Amino acid sequence: MFGLLGEVFQEPEMANRVITDYQGQITNLKQQLGKQRSEIEVSVIRLYPDKISVYLKDSFIGQILADIGLGRPAAQNLDQNQALAIVGNPIQMSLSQERLQDADGDIIFVVVYDYQPRIEKESQAQLKKLADTPLWSRLGAVKQDQVYLVGGHWLVSGPLAAQAVIDDLLSLEFLEN
Repeated sequence: MFGLLGEVFQEPEMANRVITDYQGQITNLKQQLGKQRSEIEVSVIRLYPDKISVYLKDSFIGQILADIGLGRPAAQNLDQNQALAIVGNPIQMSLSQERLQDADGDIIFVVVYDYQPRIEKESQAQLKKLADTPLWSRLGAVKQDQVYLVGGHWLVSGPLAAQAVIDDLLSLEFLEN
């Protein structure tokens, strides 16, 4: 994708530098995670005031996680064609609270909709309400204290967002587990 942007803006050298930097950072993160990274299943969910969405493997964040070599839970391991056929969206699927187990993984990254103050407040309330439910407390990642709140940049595309996600991953405690 970064290469295509370089072509569009007639900056192929800059795009190549961005790609090289990204690949170097991914290599660094892979080394820190070690070989066990392929055994770690990672889930990325987004809380809206009125729904829960899980991001699938062909989303931007899904591609970053794949580049790192992290696994995805089976319910989220849909490519965009499968996702379109099953849920009508190539990169995310909505979950009811009753299907919350489909959001489970060894690690759950939670993005609270944070682009408008009112909606952010409602989404934070949704998280608190969700955290008080038995369905949430039964999730493996919750039991293992492997739930991390992350910013909205996890869901946008581009080199700056990718860099911010990598920076987040490098700073999070799950690297120590």
